[in-house]
Amino acid sequence: MFIKKSLKFLTILTLATFLNGNTQASNKLSCTYDTNSNGSGCFFDQMKQYNQYDDVDKGTMYCAPTAAAMALSALTFGGISYYSDSWTAENFVNHSTEDRIENLAEKMNTSTSGGTSWYYIKRFRKRDADFIDASENLDKASNTKLYDSHMRSLVRRGEVALLDYGHYTETCEGTGSSTVCTYERNGGHVVTVNGYYYTSGSSVYTTNIYNPAGGYNQERNITKLSDKTTDTGWFGSDLDYRPYEGNTYYLWSSGSALKIIDFVVGVNSN
Repeated sequence: MFIKKSLKFLTILTLATFLNGNTQASNKLSCTYDTNSNGSGCFFDQMKQYNQYDDVDKGTMYCAPTAAAMALSALTFGGISYYSDSWTAENFVNHSTEDRIENLAEKMNTSTSGGTSWYYIKRFRKRDADFIDASENLDKASNTKLYDSHMRSLVRRGEVALLDYGHYTETCEGTGSSTVCTYERNGGHVVTVNGYYYTSGSSVYTTNIYNPAGGYNQERNITKLSDKTTDTGWFGSDLDYRPYEGNTYYLWSSGSALKIIDFVVGVNSN
């Protein structure tokens, strides 16, 4: 038993010596401290910005693999140790940007007409197998409050994450004092969490994302969607038609249009 454990440990050490990337993660997360709140925060400064429209020929429905490519770039360019015979080493490192996205699109079963299903977006976390001492994570809106503080906690522990949200239209109708608000989904989108901003001396955070639809970063203030329905059902029970009830948070709103968060999925690394 001792011999087997020793051989396993030796194998890991041997693999680590043949990595193409650096073996230290000191440059993965960069934090800046400034009296100006807009300049303070922590970000994956080695993450690359990719554009699903310009960086790959079939980019219209390629938000998920493009976002995944940006997330992986934060690890490989940030010096996180990966196994030399891993999928990432063979299909991502030392490849062109288009090849990286295309290879992830194939891995995630992305369709040029239908995009990527939730099942394959969530499987991005399985890339943890490519990196030494990495682990997977999936947080669903159905049981987790996916707000700015939560995104900060992911970034602080070194997790690169994809954030999936749906495009929803809010419709509120009522008679007298009763109001019912329903939410209709029409597709969705995937972005990459790059880091967070904070206000010095407070617990106020905003989330920085890399958007593959154009290849740019955005500062978002994640907001909880309040329950606007005042009608009651049988036996006086309160009705709530929000997609995730009390855990319904959105990245952006304009009139009746909402970008409601479904889940985040990522890889934790050391």
